[in-house]
Amino acid sequence: MVFKLENKRAILKKFLLLGFLSLFLTGCSKKVFEPIYTTIPTIESIPTITFIDSIKIPSQEKKELTINLFAEKAPIKEEYINKPGAKIKQGKPPSILIAIPQDVIVSGKNQKKFQVNTDFGAEDYINQAEQTIEHALLRHGFNVLDRSKFEAKLRDIRDKANIKPWYWNDWTAKLLESGEYAVVKQEYQNQFEEGTITGLQLTEVVNVIEKYKIGGASTKKRENDEMNDIAEMIRAAQIGFDRADYLLQINEVSIYQAGEKEILIKDLPEVKQFLEDNKGLEFGTTSNTLPFSVTTSWLKTTFNAKLIEIQTGSIVWIGSHEIESNNADKTIITFKVDKSIANDADVNGRIGAHNKELILLNKELKSIEKELYSSYLEASRKRKFESSNEMNSFKKRLVFRIQNLEDSYLSTTNSLIKKLNNPPKIVKEPWKFSYNISLPTSIPDLAFDNMLSAKSKQRLLEHKKKLIKTVTKSLINTINILKE
Repeated sequence: MVFKLENKRAILKKFLLLGFLSLFLTGCSKKVFEPIYTTIPTIESIPTITFIDSIKIPSQEKKELTINLFAEKAPIKEEYINKPGAKIKQGKPPSILIAIPQDVIVSGKNQKKFQVNTDFGAEDYINQAEQTIEHALLRHGFNVLDRSKFEAKLRDIRDKANIKPWYWNDWTAKLLESGEYAVVKQEYQNQFEEGTITGLQLTEVVNVIEKYKIGGASTKKRENDEMNDIAEMIRAAQIGFDRADYLLQINEVSIYQAGEKEILIKDLPEVKQFLEDNKGLEFGTTSNTLPFSVTTSWLKTTFNAKLIEIQTGSIVWIGSHEIESNNADKTIITFKVDKSIANDADVNGRIGAHNKELILLNKELKSIEKELYSSYLEASRKRKFESSNEMNSFKKRLVFRIQNLEDSYLSTTNSLIKKLNNPPKIVKEPWKFSYNISLPTSIPDLAFDNMLSAKSKQRLLEHKKKLIKTVTKSLINTINILKE
């Protein structure tokens, strides 16, 4: 409420004061002080104070910036060729055998066999890779044949080839091992004509020679793996009742470290959105900024194979494909972000200063009001003095005190009203933010640290399986399967 001293009654009171002052100045010799007011003047009420509430400081927010680096990578045309591919004959899916590399070698990334740079052992690794390839072939439409059945067939052929008549000799065996089948047959034909052997024996010799042709020249004891040679696999697959149409020769399935990768994140959609949602966050090199890029360790896997038509020996498809960790798995980079208020002291400091000024002005007005009321009360009572000079001096001091108090009350009231009508503008847009950003973490954890936890090691193992599955499936899907 605005205090207005210049109302009619107040103006009249001022005139009365001036009149008494005039009497005093003319040397009035009265010793009695006559009341200036017949009733105590009313003092305008002090304006009601409305404080501005301090803005509640938002609590620290814990946020995460999650970046998914997954990106599919299909084989490009330069990585495979079909001439023309596999064929469906008589409505049956093409049957296929898988030939794994002959040796398992633990070595550098340039090796051409199964690379055992992994947490499961060599044998488990081969089994895992072969099983994954079998699944990919089945899904693509092949009839995958179990290699063990053909291994048994080859063993049987070899065993039969080692059955020799009692009259067999080392000279004959050496000739057969050298592939001199016609020479051996002619020798025993000569023996038959000379009467050294019977016709039944000659027939038996011819059968043995034919078995040698099928079972291979070597009659030496073989290793347990009868199918460790491409030529042997083709031999087993193209004879007898159980045959295969195609052989998939695997030249390489390898997993190795791809080294550190620097990933630029500045223009990624999820990063742009995170910056838009968190005002004041910027790119930089300090702990309160996001880096322009992150460095992560990845794995790389390579699959190289060719498809051979068994009856003709023609290569009808050949392909090689390579992928990295982010092409096979949900590769996640995460930043933990603590978001705090940076200007809380500034915002609430201004509000506090504003409210403090209101309190001081209100306190000052109450003090003036109390003193003014006391002066009005004193100016309303009749008093007798020892001399006129003493009385005039009292009146003079009282009049000037009342005038000063009324002026002070008016100016202080106006200051309070002005302050109430002009709160700090900062209330409308108060907050600025500060950020504390952690170092990035990667899932799966591909740091290849020997101190990885059991859980991290298991996650890494699953990641490697996904790599093999993805690279084999995507490459095998490029094989044409045509109807004849």
